[in-house]
Amino acid sequence: MGYEVRITKSKVRLSKKYFKEACDYLLSTSFLEENDKMSGMRSKNGEIIERYYAWVDMDRFKNALEKGDLPEAFHWFGFDYLTDNDGNIVELLFDNKAGDEEHFLNCLREYFDEDDFIEFEGEDGRKWKYVFKNTWMYCYEPMEVWSVVDIFK
Repeated sequence: MGYEVRITKSKVRLSKKYFKEACDYLLSTSFLEENDKMSGMRSKNGEIIERYYAWVDMDRFKNALEKGDLPEAFHWFGFDYLTDNDGNIVELLFDNKAGDEEHFLNCLREYFDEDDFIEFEGEDGRKWKYVFKNTWMYCYEPMEVWSVVDIFK
């Protein structure tokens, strides 16, 4: 079960010099505390007893953050990545069940370069992309436009 999504295209650059800072930022916020953005949950007798990020090994993810290893944190959140010769992340890859990637990427939005983007496609053909501008993350969806191409009498 779950909704399969994949990245179809990305243009990103996460500078290696900010990996530790980004990890420390995530640790200093409420990102790891149970919250309503976590779609994974355990319940007992119909009551939620624990929340977590879906499809994420939370212990390994937290350990990566504590080490300041942002690429490893991406890995435990379900992403693969490519780096350049200097160790900067220059491409993100994802072909997995959807979880809480949007929240993770949004929390890291200030560490992406201006106009970086990540395009996704869901198993049902739905498409969307995240674009990083002015320390904000925007979500776009394509629109189908109908145009007159001929007139018949």
